[in-house]
Amino acid sequence: MRLKNYILVKIDRDEVSSEFVPYAKYVPTIYFMTPKQKILERVTGYFNVSDFKSWIDDADMKLKNQK
Repeated sequence: MRLKNYILVKIDRDEVSSEFVPYAKYVPTIYFMTPKQKILERVTGYFNVSDFKSWIDDADMKLKNQK
């Protein structure tokens, strides 16, 4: 599975969620974050599989560069 190293979390936008995640002006918004909640990539909208895989590649690369 391509996302096995990630924790997938679905959050509905409301007052409580704004305490834990950045404000998202548009939905869907997907954040690739470090364990310390630093945003690596922000993806807004819907994408086909190949485009979304490239977002995962970018997030993977940024995470590896931080180690």
